[in-house]
Amino acid sequence: MFDPVKYAQEPTDSQQDNELLKWVRQLDDEQKFTFVWRVLKINPWKGCELAKRSQLKPIFLEVILEKGLVYGNASSVK
Repeated sequence: MFDPVKYAQEPTDSQQDNELLKWVRQLDDEQKFTFVWRVLKINPWKGCELAKRSQLKPIFLEVILEKGLVYGNASSVK
């Protein structure tokens, strides 16, 4: 089991990322979203990369997008 806080705060290599993705994809949808959400709140860059690659359902991706538009700097959206 991976710790989202540790993953978000520490640098990782591609092998570690691939192992994490393999593990995340085996979780049920709610657990997968919860893990990605926790990473996203700590490290938005890593969280976005993880959201992109973790095969989340569209409804969960919509929640992440809405958070970004509400709390992010929407003036930079093109």
